[in-house]
Amino acid sequence: MNIIYKVVLNNDEKLILEETINKTTDKQQLNKRAQALWHCNAANKNDQEIGQILGLNPKTIRAIRTRFVKNGFTRCLNGRPRSGKPPVISHEDKARLIALACQTVPSDGRPWSLRRLKEKFATDRNTHLSHETIRKILKKAKIARRVRIKKKGIF
Repeated sequence: MNIIYKVVLNNDEKLILEETINKTTDKQQLNKRAQALWHCNAANKNDQEIGQILGLNPKTIRAIRTRFVKNGFTRCLNGRPRSGKPPVISHEDKARLIALACQTVPSDGRPWSLRRLKEKFATDRNTHLSHETIRKILKKAKIARRVRIKKKGIF
């Protein structure tokens, strides 16, 4: 295949790519894009060869080259901005909720239930969360077994 879009990086862009590739990151897409850009700039390899090296489809490499030429370095590396839904609860509030659920049994001696956690959290933080949201947060934190969850259905 002929190379239609030639990637030429300046020194600042090369430094950013090196930092991105060497950094351990959760964003695997960002890392793959950085590696693809690095290979596109480093040698006159075609999309097929780069794709084989990185384990990516040649169409993906071609798309990265095209995005670089048409949209520039930053947009190519980071992708397009996404609106996304804002989080329902902040990280600090999640930590407080988890800490509350891990506390010993409340003063009345009954174990925590999702609805009791919901009521306690609503009074302490003046924030409304559904018991289902609380269940999901505790499940992600892997402490759902400490809270009594009532099962619905016929048993």
